[in-house]
Amino acid sequence: MRQKIFVLLVTVAFAIATVFGPFEQFISAQGSVSTFSTLRVTNFFRAQPRAALTVTNNGTINASGTIQRLTSATAVGTAGTNVTIEPAGTILTLVNVGANTITITETGVFTSAGNIALGAGDSATLYSNGAAWLQIGASNN
Repeated sequence: MRQKIFVLLVTVAFAIATVFGPFEQFISAQGSVSTFSTLRVTNFFRAQPRAALTVTNNGTINASGTIQRLTSATAVGTAGTNVTIEPAGTILTLVNVGANTITITETGVFTSAGNIALGAGDSATLYSNGAAWLQIGASNN
């Protein structure tokens, strides 16, 4: 009985330390995760793909996670200024899961190797410096 109470107290103490301690984010992981001033993943990093956003002509792309799926009813285009800027260090991959092309025009806050035309299955990976998106990768499938 004492052992069960001790385990319960330790569990509650850890939960309180987690909620009120120095942790800014909660991390759910399978495998090994080490945190110091950075996060180190020793196996695979698996980002949860977000529900597809339907992009309209000149519409805003407000991503809700690292892997943002996109779709559109017809071929559409939007300006890079319509991709909501996230804090510095954010990595964002846009993936077209639909059949229609989505074109993102290069602008002052969206730096790429020219306009990005995402056809079916294509993706673009971006890095935010806090003020602009910088393209760091692409896939033309």
